[in-house]
Amino acid sequence: MALGTQARTNQEGETMTYTPAATVNSCTVVQVDDLRAGVIVNRLTVDADGTQSGGAMVKGVFKVRKDSSAFVVGDQVFWDKDGTGVDGTTGGAATTTTQAPASGFPLGRATEADGTAVDTGVVALNVLGRSDNIANGDGTLADLVTKFNSLLTTLENNQILNNA
Repeated sequence: MALGTQARTNQEGETMTYTPAATVNSCTVVQVDDLRAGVIVNRLTVDADGTQSGGAMVKGVFKVRKDSSAFVVGDQVFWDKDGTGVDGTTGGAATTTTQAPASGFPLGRATEADGTAVDTGVVALNVLGRSDNIANGDGTLADLVTKFNSLLTTLENNQILNNA
């Protein structure tokens, strides 16, 4: 199903003010000032003095144009501003489940499984996965306890924490 745009709202979310450097069409994926991913709500034009601003949704679930990556539920998804979609659209920025490209940024997590030939994927914007929340671990409680105990030991060894 071709979208005709970079993204389409699949579930409402949270909006923040966004001031573009140039005119941006609605349903365009952008990286907002705090480096989160956002989707433009309404077409934004820039006044001569650069003061025009509008809304970018930074939370919610969106159907986005994707490259030939297969999506598995929970996969971290990146936005590639120079990517090519399965539908052959270039310069329109496809999503990818590989490492963040030089021209990209983290987008969110896949919420539906999609094959390599599917031209859209469903992504929850700016959602951390369990491996992001527990750095480089498997996301289990045992892993969290191990990392916490390691931190305590380091603090005690450096005399930052006294376990008396």
